[in-house]
Amino acid sequence: MKKENKAVRNKDDMEVYNVNWPVLKDKKWWISFLLTLLLSITAILLATFENEFWVLALILSISVSAAGVKRATTLTYKTRE
Repeated sequence: MKKENKAVRNKDDMEVYNVNWPVLKDKKWWISFLLTLLLSITAILLATFENEFWVLALILSISVSAAGVKRATTLTYKTRE
């Protein structure tokens, strides 16, 4: 009797898994993700303590996030071809 992988229920689930895996393996994407998270937390803390540099941290966070999304999109479509 053949064992089935219960995590993958149908073909659509397998396609989603295949699309996300190259992004999750990419170290540059993880660096951008973690840097975005760190900059966002920094912006919140700076705003809490009424420091004006929170705006800079927020702008950098959005910029790094946009670069990470672009990289993830590139990796996703590159693997589909």
